[in-house]
Amino acid sequence: MTVSGQTQTIKLSEKASATAGVESYQYLIRSAVYGLWSGERNLGDFIADMFTTIQRGFTRAWYDGAYECGLLPDDLTIEEKQRLADEILTEQSFIVNFGSDILEGLKGEALLRTHTVRIPMWVNRYSNIQNIARMMACGDEKLKWVMHPLKEHCPDCLMLDGRVYRASVWRTTGWEPKSRDLACGGYKCGCEFVITNEPITRGRPPRRI
Repeated sequence: MTVSGQTQTIKLSEKASATAGVESYQYLIRSAVYGLWSGERNLGDFIADMFTTIQRGFTRAWYDGAYECGLLPDDLTIEEKQRLADEILTEQSFIVNFGSDILEGLKGEALLRTHTVRIPMWVNRYSNIQNIARMMACGDEKLKWVMHPLKEHCPDCLMLDGRVYRASVWRTTGWEPKSRDLACGGYKCGCEFVITNEPITRGRPPRRI
């Protein structure tokens, strides 16, 4: 993959890759925010840094999610590649407003934490991309919706917790962990898809309205 004229090499591993990926993603976003807030970087630099971070980060997240179902980057379908591209562009569309808010806050002498509290919302999208990749790559593998035990949960997540369907069925429902379409907005959602051997939940799955 080529990003800003450079070849981006993404090394796939097992569980460690996902953890390292999200930690790196968080670090780079935090660095971009601090750079703009401190004056070390201007708005143009911030936008460029965030564009690259999102493109590389989301791509790595997708590859890690698909790898759990045995797929390598070259195995992705046109549909999967297009969905990834759409998610990247959507996320990048929020960068300018975020940077402008930071600069506006400087005029009022806002503290750094005023902006760093928003970083987890951006980082949560990394896991959202992994879940979408699992859903699209796993085909007829069974996926279980699992809530994080230490986080609060919205009505949608409570309704979906513990349900097991094939990945292809989850796709038809429109439900995705950490999605902005959830009642909680997905910003602090701790839910995820987990591959399971548990029985499929009986009855029709709830569809997102």
